[in-house]
Amino acid sequence: MSKYKFDKNKKPLPDDAEISKYKDFGKLVHNYQRATKPLYHKPLYKQPKVFIFLVIVVLLALLISHLAEKEEREKSAPVEQKP
Repeated sequence: MSKYKFDKNKKPLPDDAEISKYKDFGKLVHNYQRATKPLYHKPLYKQPKVFIFLVIVVLLALLISHLAEKEEREKSAPVEQKP
């Protein structure tokens, strides 16, 4: 004999009104589609405003790196004085 006893009939079965309350399949499908749908319909680079913003950010990064590199070259190069 096992020392555990399970009473399967502890909870009463729900009545028809309670069962029909959860039979809204349209709401179920809507919640499923909302949960599985991605946040953006298009990738970010295909949206015109976001694409322009990304291009500007990349160009600014290139400009800053170019200026920093130029400044570093000027500091490391010896300054020649004309006699």
